[in-house]
Amino acid sequence: MQTAENSSVSAGASADVGAGTATAGAAAVKHQQQQLQRQLVINARQQQTWRWWGLRLHDIEFVASFLQLMGATIFWVPCIFGASRAYLAEGVSNQRTWDGVYWLFQVVGATFFIASSLLFMFEVQPAWSPPKPLLIGWHAGFWNMIGAVGFWLSGFFGFWAVPAAKYQLGGTVLSTFWGSYAFLIGSYLQLLEAVNKHPQHLSRCLRTKH
Repeated sequence: MQTAENSSVSAGASADVGAGTATAGAAAVKHQQQQLQRQLVINARQQQTWRWWGLRLHDIEFVASFLQLMGATIFWVPCIFGASRAYLAEGVSNQRTWDGVYWLFQVVGATFFIASSLLFMFEVQPAWSPPKPLLIGWHAGFWNMIGAVGFWLSGFFGFWAVPAAKYQLGGTVLSTFWGSYAFLIGSYLQLLEAVNKHPQHLSRCLRTKH
């Protein structure tokens, strides 16, 4: 009889210990879940915080955008000179100054545009090769690169404006023309890419939904 009572007491104590352990385990799990939820909230707030500036050199999209910003800043110089009609008068001997102020800045700025466009193309590729011509993002970078090459050639031919004025029509003007239209196409494709956050195929973009 006493043995049965002792067994009953031991079983009750074991049950109490087990219940206490289960309660402690549940409390620990709940605490971990609360900590995880709190960390997720903190991360979400950090992601939503607006930042005017930052360095993310490991991010190819950041590097591409930064190069595009640098190219646009440099390209601003010849645009100001061109908008103010500060053209070189015929017979002016200081041709090198004009080349350095106008055409050189255009070539350097367009070089940044080319590098930026290439990085935007590589951004949508899982590796450096093969290319992904069916993705809208890839074509946005590709057409921007075509436009950048046009602007680069425009400045390149500009160095021969005075010795051979024929290069102005066949080189500078024509390159600027098709470069601008290529940038127009690339800009519209970038708009489509921004509206559709996930990578989209051109076939889906061109498909009509009824």
